[in-house]
Amino acid sequence: MTSIGKPFQQRKRALQYAEENGLLKLGEGSSRRVFMLTPKLALKIAMDDDGRSQNKKEDVVYNKTHSPVITKVFKNSDDYTWIVSELVRPVKSDNEFYDLTGININDIRCVLFIATPQSKDVYASSYNASMKLKIKQSHYDLLENDFVKDLIDLVKKTKIAVYDIDRIQQYGVTTDQRVVLLDFGI
Repeated sequence: MTSIGKPFQQRKRALQYAEENGLLKLGEGSSRRVFMLTPKLALKIAMDDDGRSQNKKEDVVYNKTHSPVITKVFKNSDDYTWIVSELVRPVKSDNEFYDLTGININDIRCVLFIATPQSKDVYASSYNASMKLKIKQSHYDLLENDFVKDLIDLVKKTKIAVYDIDRIQQYGVTTDQRVVLLDFGI
């Protein structure tokens, strides 16, 4: 089978499995469809090479770091056409984010600026020139927050783009109430 044919067959079988088993479709992006496999697990099916790349990134980053702020990946096809990961729903509000992490989402940018060298370059770039960071003592105090420590550790161990993780839309909540990144650039 050609290298193009194998992912197509894997995708076809995975979509057929989801349909035959009546899996609830949770969402669809530009390159993946996500189904509820069980009340705690999601099946993410790549619809194209970008989706396979996203699946691979999730798997590689999780297995490299085992970070508590990354969705756990339990199983994958050999070509990353599909992965099975923790079921995650988007964070509902800034208040929910604060209740679960002890940090205001708007403070993430300042904390990353303080703690990670790569963020200084990003936030000083023309892309973010209009953003005026107002670093306060309270931002330094947040460096002791467990969620912040885990997030900083993840940024330092990977090439995650810090501007991809400083917005509420990038976060979700697992079934055990852990806040994790939904999507991240590498």
